[in-house]
Amino acid sequence: RKVRALADRLTERDPAVEIAPHAIDAIEDADVVRGLLDQAAAVLVTVDGVAPRRVVNHLAVRAGVPAIFACVLEDGAIGEIVRVRPRAAGCLWCLRENLRESGGLDPEPGLDLGYGTGSRHRPMTAVGGDLGLVADLGAKCVVATLLERSGHFDQRLPGDHAIVGLRSLSRVAAPFDGVLAGEVRWRDIGPPRPDCPTCSAQ
Repeated sequence: RKVRALADRLTERDPAVEIAPHAIDAIEDADVVRGLLDQAAAVLVTVDGVAPRRVVNHLAVRAGVPAIFACVLEDGAIGEIVRVRPRAAGCLWCLRENLRESGGLDPEPGLDLGYGTGSRHRPMTAVGGDLGLVADLGAKCVVATLLERSGHFDQRLPGDHAIVGLRSLSRVAAPFDGVLAGEVRWRDIGPPRPDCPTCSAQ
């Protein structure tokens, strides 16, 4: 399991670090996740699939905990970081709805397509270095968010939505269009939407 592999890696890096891995499902064990978020300063979300991302988005906003979502999209061509700061800006659902209404690319359906073989086949085209780059940027966003909240404003991020060019794409909808390999483009999510089932419930 990824959670145990990551725990082993962190322990190898620093044997003194305290780690409590939880091999749970974000949807089926939402009640457990809710309890863990009550103890968290922030959460870094790297799960696959639309549903678990939306569940954690909802739980984190309701708990008032910043959540940073990191993923690789468009067959490994684009990295994306979405930072959700409850009450300060919109959430993941708000961002996706804003993109849909503006005619932009909604990249999430691609996250639910399986890898390997079968009717939902999708090739794994992201290389390890690209996955590591996006994960490291997500971790940096967590640290920067916590430091900024503690008054270290030199850590302020330029936005809440980062698009990371892993390969140059010629045909892709806004806001992912024109991003070059190696480029990181920051934008704002915008305020919470009044019709958001998560933000409006706060």
